[in-house]
Amino acid sequence: MKKSNLYEIPIDSLMINIIVYEWDGDNFIIIDLNTSAQKTEDLKKELVVGKSLYKIFPSVKKFGLYDVLKRVYKTGTKEILNTRLYEDKRIKGWRKNEVIKLKNGNIMAIYQDFTKEEELKEMLDRVNNFIDSSQTIVFIWHTGEGWPVEYVSNNITDFGYSKDDFLSLKLKYKDIIHKDDLQNVINEVKEYTKNKNDKFIQVYRIITADGSIRWVDDRTTIERDSDGNVINYLGTIIDITEQKEIEDKLKESEEQFRAIAENSLMGIFIYQDTFVYVNPAITEMIGYSAEELYKIKPWEIAEEKIKTVFKSNIKRRLSGEKYPKAYNDIKIIAKNGKPRIARLMTETIKYKGKFAGLGTTVDITDIKNTQYKLKMLAQAIEQTDEMMLITDKNGIITYVNDAYIINSGYKHNELIGKTPRVVKSDMQDDKFYKKLWDTISSGCTYTNILINRRKNKELYHEEITITPIFDEDKDIISYVATAKDISLRVEMEEELNKRANIDSLTGIYNRYRGNEIIDIQLDKYHRYNTNFAILMFDIDYFKNINDTFGHDIGDLVLKKLTKLIFIHMRKSDSLIRWGGEEFIIVSEHLNENKAINLAQKLREIVVSYDFEIDSNLTLSFGVTVTKADDTKKSLLKRVDDALYQAKDSGRNCVKYI
Repeated sequence: MKKSNLYEIPIDSLMINIIVYEWDGDNFIIIDLNTSAQKTEDLKKELVVGKSLYKIFPSVKKFGLYDVLKRVYKTGTKEILNTRLYEDKRIKGWRKNEVIKLKNGNIMAIYQDFTKEEELKEMLDRVNNFIDSSQTIVFIWHTGEGWPVEYVSNNITDFGYSKDDFLSLKLKYKDIIHKDDLQNVINEVKEYTKNKNDKFIQVYRIITADGSIRWVDDRTTIERDSDGNVINYLGTIIDITEQKEIEDKLKESEEQFRAIAENSLMGIFIYQDTFVYVNPAITEMIGYSAEELYKIKPWEIAEEKIKTVFKSNIKRRLSGEKYPKAYNDIKIIAKNGKPRIARLMTETIKYKGKFAGLGTTVDITDIKNTQYKLKMLAQAIEQTDEMMLITDKNGIITYVNDAYIINSGYKHNELIGKTPRVVKSDMQDDKFYKKLWDTISSGCTYTNILINRRKNKELYHEEITITPIFDEDKDIISYVATAKDISLRVEMEEELNKRANIDSLTGIYNRYRGNEIIDIQLDKYHRYNTNFAILMFDIDYFKNINDTFGHDIGDLVLKKLTKLIFIHMRKSDSLIRWGGEEFIIVSEHLNENKAINLAQKLREIVVSYDFEIDSNLTLSFGVTVTKADDTKKSLLKRVDDALYQAKDSGRNCVKYI
């Protein structure tokens, strides 16, 4: 048996595993193993030295080490046995062996224990396989531009992407976040990071490779270094689209229920041990507030003689028992102590995870009074000045009140069975009416002003509100329209608008509107470099006309002049009475020459026109064109100066500045 002091180096000092074997003609005998190997194999040296390899390592042939030892012993050539799983009754693990033959003929196996590494790898593989086969997608990203992705699980294919799309930086994490949610997600990440949160949850939308939208629940862990600096973000996202759709539908259903219930004349309530929801009609019916009813057990409002039976039925319903749907008339006691008769129907439902009763009720105590009120209401509708029209869901008129008949000029039989197109004026286009129908057919109320035509062809303006009416299945069954004739109001508004912008004598724009036009043109000029010219002119010696012929003739001259100018200027030009006999023309896209030519043309037309007075009428023109730094003040001053130059030059001429 060889001793370890025969080696060139002391093997016990080495941190690697070493076992030395000797061939005895039939088997390998362990003759030495260093301290590291004893620890790895959980063996004591004195118990294994001199023992057969088979005895200590029963599975050595299965493992393949025996064959390697024998070949190296025979050939003397070093061999490496790659990582293999070693297993026997005593120990199990992963080993990588390097086998060499020593000068003295013994065989030395130098090996490494990869057990922990392989187990960790297996565990990681299992985790990855679990993730890849689950609905949870894992991202690791950091806060570089666009949030580059350092890792993504294979099941990203559920969204139509591949790992390489992200690892190659073809895509970054921000690229798949819905644009409407992106800024909010960014802000939340910044806030959580700033507040030193290590974990946070976000819900937002993801855009898949095919462009579809998916809602995700993102649970993110922030990895930080010892100084608290962010290393990266580990996010696990789960597709919750179906759950979100269900939640949205439930929310929408609840909102619709509440909207209907809150506005319903029928009492609607939900109860468990106490009332958990009552609509305003219930509180009005029995006088208790909602807060009071939420503390009351449902049978406590029943009259004394039926309380026991009523309570028993309610308890059975709360245990989940179903009852046939049927109305029952019961007597309940209002808060003021007076009995009321309620026509009641209740069914068993699930509410917040527990059985509950959902009920509807109508107070029929005052049914005759209700009938009377309905009759009075019908008479009021007939006698009201407001027009009322009802159609079926296809727009066929089924009812009109007297006010509608009077206002439209048609008889009942000329309207019933027809559509409202019978009063259509064609003053509003198809797009207008399409929007009307799109609104009401979607279940929404529509309010607007219609221009209709009476039977006598007279136009009138009608302020109308159209409301859809639904059946118990929430399908539209008809439309109710209420309207009033606002033609007089529209005429007054148009007249007021005209007075605010139009010169009452000449019918052209007044100075107030002229200032607005110049402001608009200056804004366009400074924005888009759309130049324009201003021509300011007045009537030469107009005072003489007034003094000689009177102001009536003077007014007539002004009217004729504006009409003449208006005919001969471009349709796109604006003619403005600036004051007295002074006028302005605002004309787009004119340079200096064209503006002067226009002024000369108008001056000559006026000179040659017969105004039917005993003197010729002439005009003096000042002309200017916009410059780069113009303001309204500078522009008007320049054209005013040009006009004064024209007057100083003898009048009946054009001057440009």
